[in-house]
Amino acid sequence: MKRLSPARIVSLGSIFWLVVLGCRTGDLIARANPTATRTVTRTLPRPTFTPAPPTALPTIPPPPPPPSGEVIVDDRGPGWRAGGVYAWHDAPVGIGNHSFWTLNNTYSSAGYNWARWYPTLPAPGYYEVFAFLPDRIATTLNARYWIYHHSRYDLAPRAQGFYENQWISLGTYYFNALGGEYVSLADVTYECYFCRVVAFDAVKFVPR
Repeated sequence: MKRLSPARIVSLGSIFWLVVLGCRTGDLIARANPTATRTVTRTLPRPTFTPAPPTALPTIPPPPPPPSGEVIVDDRGPGWRAGGVYAWHDAPVGIGNHSFWTLNNTYSSAGYNWARWYPTLPAPGYYEVFAFLPDRIATTLNARYWIYHHSRYDLAPRAQGFYENQWISLGTYYFNALGGEYVSLADVTYECYFCRVVAFDAVKFVPR
């Protein structure tokens, strides 16, 4: 076996101690600063999501209240006038559970039946005029309503036979509210004689 020289032995001893010191130094460094030799796994915070508040829907304004001050003139009530020599017939239907009807005349002749509704209006202005048609009475297709207002006459023909138990508009007119203004209806329809029924019930005046 080959013997090592003293210089060789010293050289190997130096290497041994360098290795030992290096391992010891690394262990000390690792203990003093663990992050220097270890991989640190960090859990990142999860992003938070706050939903946006819902967009408010546009507010729809409520419908305007019905106009106040409407005036109703009913048959047999204040403001009602009627005449004629032909028979008037009662019916237990309509406004106030009563209305009138009569058979028609073809043309204007002496003694034809007629009715007028005189309103007591609270103020001058425009009013929409309505006539009420009771249930299952009228058959005429040419009821000729005349509206006398502000010193003038306007004709509003309506087919009563097409309506039952409802208000029908006769149009909007200016009234001076001084008294004497009215709505008029007669049994003259220009249809075949005594072949149609004309109904007479309430008339309503609504401010516009």
